[in-house]
Amino acid sequence: MAAGLALIAEGDDPTGLDLSPLASYRGVRRRQEIRVQREKLVVMEDFGHHPTALDQTLRSLRTRYLEHVLTAVFEPRSNTARTRTMEEPFMHALALPDEVYLGAVSRAERISEAERFNREAVIAYLVARGTDAHSADTNAALLVKLEVGSLPGDGRARLVVFFTNGSFDGIIDEYVKMAAAGGG
Repeated sequence: MAAGLALIAEGDDPTGLDLSPLASYRGVRRRQEIRVQREKLVVMEDFGHHPTALDQTLRSLRTRYLEHVLTAVFEPRSNTARTRTMEEPFMHALALPDEVYLGAVSRAERISEAERFNREAVIAYLVARGTDAHSADTNAALLVKLEVGSLPGDGRARLVVFFTNGSFDGIIDEYVKMAAAGGG
């Protein structure tokens, strides 16, 4: 290994490392960032915008939050997510949670309908596999469908994960405000 690249020199005892700075480490912003943590509601924001990232994050969250209803809210925003290029892998990844809310395709008018991410096809695929799936024509309308104060009918807690590489038209911050005001 090149000089200066090794954190622990050969022969050093790794148990002697000072790990106390990790106690104040808050993680990376927008990577599984917990925005709300309540008894019955956890709200998380993730910069995920690729199907592999969504798949792996959702698998991880499923094992970490076993008792929660897992809700994924996805905004097709990146240059590839807005198209049908990776639509099939997105379908498979989005089949992992219990509930899915698909946001409006960002800048949809710039992509022909034949090339654009087909939310209706994705919803049909998810519903056919038993996932409770929803979409709306605008992200503001999607926020209304999310119903911050509602809990699953069986009383379980809910984990809501927003996936976007943008602002999601501000609905993440709005959802967080509503949750902080008493919803969930």
